[in-house]
Amino acid sequence: MGPYSVAEAKAQLSALLQAVELGEEVTITRHGVAVAVVSPVRKAQAAINWERIRACQQRTQPAKKSAKPAVPRDWAAVLYEMRDK
Repeated sequence: MGPYSVAEAKAQLSALLQAVELGEEVTITRHGVAVAVVSPVRKAQAAINWERIRACQQRTQPAKKSAKPAVPRDWAAVLYEMRDK
C-alpha cells in the first residue's frame, strides 16, 4: 500500500488495519515525510534450550559402553519428550 498522511490514516484506520492483518505494511507520513510503519505482529519463536536437549540425549544413552555403538535418538523424539514434560 502507498503512504498515507496522518489525516488519511485517521479517516481510514479500520481499512488500514484490515490490510495490516492480511500481512501488508502501511507507511504513515507527516508533511510528506515517513514517520511510522504499521506492520503485522509476528510471534517470537521460543529459544531452543540446547543444554536441556543434550541432557535428555545423555539420559537415553546406555550406561555401559558396548562393542556395538549406541544409536542416538532422533531430535524429534527428544523434542517431543521435552514438550510432554
